[in-house]
Amino acid sequence: MKHPRNRILSALHPAILILAAIFLAGCSKPTEEAIIGKWEEEGKAGEFIEFFHDKTFLISTGKEQLSGKWTKVGEDRIKADITTLGTTVTMLFEEIRISGNQMTGTLYVGGERSRFAMKR
Repeated sequence: MKHPRNRILSALHPAILILAAIFLAGCSKPTEEAIIGKWEEEGKAGEFIEFFHDKTFLISTGKEQLSGKWTKVGEDRIKADITTLGTTVTMLFEEIRISGNQMTGTLYVGGERSRFAMKR
């Protein structure tokens, strides 16, 4: 059986790619309001992350859904925490850029770094 952290990281991988895509595409640094909404990884129907006004978010991989809390920690950075089965996994979205319906950036989770591109 997979360790809960590994299971969480496996489930988050598609969401990480989605978020990275969202952060890289844009030209402007996001305001908190610009992040709000449902962002889908390009080319992967059913896989998305949705940021809500109450600072919570939902990630769907098509098979699993995970939720957590997010905080803007810099001009172009968001920290997102998911706690499940007593384990907290932190994702850090950096270099976020939003241009129209596109978001791109870099995602750090579990010691790994990846770029992402997402659309509304």
